[in-house]
Amino acid sequence: MKRAVCIIFIFLTVCPTFAAVDISDLELTGAIDGENVTFTLSFDAEVTGKDSKIRLVDGDVAYLEGRYSKGAKVSKNGKSFYLYLPPSKKGWGTKKALTNNVEFKFASLPEKDGEWRQTRFKIPDSIVRKLTMVCDRDDLEVVFPGAMRTKREKVEQGPTTVTAFLGVNNEFVVRWKPEVKKLDGELVVSCDANTIASASVGALRQNTLYTYRIVQGALENLSIKIPENVNIIQVRGTDIRRWVIGEERELNIELSRPQHSDYTLEIDSELVLPAFPADFNLPVLQPLGVIRTSGFLLTGTDSAIKLQVPTSSGLTQIDQSAFPVIGKDRSRPRHTAFTYQYANMPFT
Repeated sequence: MKRAVCIIFIFLTVCPTFAAVDISDLELTGAIDGENVTFTLSFDAEVTGKDSKIRLVDGDVAYLEGRYSKGAKVSKNGKSFYLYLPPSKKGWGTKKALTNNVEFKFASLPEKDGEWRQTRFKIPDSIVRKLTMVCDRDDLEVVFPGAMRTKREKVEQGPTTVTAFLGVNNEFVVRWKPEVKKLDGELVVSCDANTIASASVGALRQNTLYTYRIVQGALENLSIKIPENVNIIQVRGTDIRRWVIGEERELNIELSRPQHSDYTLEIDSELVLPAFPADFNLPVLQPLGVIRTSGFLLTGTDSAIKLQVPTSSGLTQIDQSAFPVIGKDRSRPRHTAFTYQYANMPFT
C-alpha cells in the first residue's frame, strides 16, 4: 500500500505542466497606402512551461514576415495564424518565465462601404493594446470603432498618424476615407444690405446689416469703403479676429476662420451734421470684392426735425410696410420716414 502511494506521487510530480503565456506591451501599427493596408503586431510573451501556443491574428489576412525567438514557428489553421513558442529554458515543472519578443507583419483585406474602406480581424488579449495608423495622405479620416483615447497628430515633415487604445473587445476594426474638400476656386460672393439711418441734432446715425452670400470659395476677409467724415462706432459678427480702417478709408475685417455659407456683418456708423438747417449727402458704406450689393434703405428722424429728400439716384421708393426689418434691437425712426430699394451700389 505504501509503495502504490509512492508511485502515484512520483507520477504527479514529473507530469509536464500546461504552458502559461502572459502578453504585455502589445502594439498594432498599421500603414494605409491607398486602398491597401498592412499591419505589424508586436508584443512580449512570457512563457512558463512547455508547448505554448498563441493565436496571433484571426481574419482575412496574409502573412508577410515576422521576427520571433529562436525555435518559434508560425502556422495557419483556417483564417487563424498561430505562434508556437519554445518552452522555458528551465524545463518542465518550472515557474521561470522565458520572454519572447514577437513581431508579426501581415496585410489585411479591406472592404468597401460606400466612400469608406474598412478592415477587421482579431488580435491577442493584453492589458494595454495600443493602436497606431500611419496615413499616406493628410486628408484621411480614420476611425477606430470601439477604441478609446483617439488622437490625431501631424509629424513635422512627416506623415499624419492616428493613435488609440483598444478596449475589452478582441476584434480590431479600422475605417478610413479621404475627407471631402470643397472646391478651391476664386471667391464669388454677393451681398444684401439693410440700412436704417436716423437724423438727429448734430449727427446722422446708421445701422447696416450686410448678409454675404457665398457662391464659391471661402470668405476670410471683408472690405468696405467708408465715406469721408464717417466714424465707425461698432462692428459685430461671428469669428471676427480684428478690424481696422486703412489709409484709403477702407474698413478691413479679418475673420478667425473661413466662411463657406451665408455670413452676417453689422456696422454702426455716424456722420457729424452741421447746425440746422443743413444739407448733406447720405453716406453709403459700400462692400468691396463682391459681384453686386442690393438691399433696402430706411431713413428718417426721431424728433420734430423735418427731413426732406430733394434728389435721389439708383433708388426705388417703396411703401414703408415693404421694408424688411431684420436683426434684433434695431430701432426705426419715427418721423418723416422714407423707404427705398436698390439693385446695386453705389446710389445717391
